[in-house]
Amino acid sequence: MNKNLKGKVITTKNVEDKIYKISEIYGIQTNANLQSGDGYGESDVIIEVNKGDSVTLILYSNNYGAKETGRFRAGMS
Repeated sequence: MNKNLKGKVITTKNVEDKIYKISEIYGIQTNANLQSGDGYGESDVIIEVNKGDSVTLILYSNNYGAKETGRFRAGMS
């Protein structure tokens, strides 16, 4: 348990924002659930992390090349 969070109020927006950022940055699938904790007024945040299945591929081409390197350019990342 993170002692810095003890006694702090949990908002679903805060949890959703953090989960979304983790998913966007690391390319993984995350899901969070709130459930009642052991004591009165306590909640547990359960975070499920799954390896992402998708791959992003970007292909590009243009005719902005310099005279020295050739007019047409293409690439992939």
